[in-house]
Amino acid sequence: MSGTDALAEAISPHAAASAAAAALAELWDEPDLPALRRWRSDALQGDLALVAGSLGQGEAVIPLLRETLHAPHRALAEEYERLFVGPGTVPCPPYEALWRRDRPRLEEGTVFGAVTGRVADLYDDIGLRMREELRELPDHVAAEWEAVAFGLHAGGAAQEAARELLQEHLAIWLPPLCEKVRASAKLPFYRHLADLTLAWLPALLDVLGADDH
Repeated sequence: MSGTDALAEAISPHAAASAAAAALAELWDEPDLPALRRWRSDALQGDLALVAGSLGQGEAVIPLLRETLHAPHRALAEEYERLFVGPGTVPCPPYEALWRRDRPRLEEGTVFGAVTGRVADLYDDIGLRMREELRELPDHVAAEWEAVAFGLHAGGAAQEAARELLQEHLAIWLPPLCEKVRASAKLPFYRHLADLTLAWLPALLDVLGADDH
């Protein structure tokens, strides 16, 4: 057995699911300089490899993701702004409400609606609240992943709310967002991040499904 295999066995699938959600929350957030330093660190890369090994998905993407992080911070920051923020047309808006196809007609095209309110309610169930100084909507992709990570780690009612957030929200709107990122990204970092997300999403759903039995 290799050292990597031994490490992979040292973390349970449930712990790996929580760690995967926490990593995706950070990687889908804005790439400021402190974040970029953490992303480039050997410790984080080792953690990502450990999680991928435990989940059995995403191992091949980790070294590719690391290679792309050598891009200058300014280039990554500008790419994040172009893809997710604007100004101008935003090809990959990071808000669930804009990707749902089951919304009431009057809510179509708006950034706030019933689904956003439901996400906020789940945060309450998990024991979290959006920080007002962030001026961000609850259904931002990074916020949803952060809530899933916290809820899975906390257990109990918080875990059940995290399960709903993953199964009834992220699992529905993340695939089309990731496909759009793949098609729109100019820097390979965000294409690899989309690949990692699409690899880990079904693995996390399998872990939580196994918890039901």
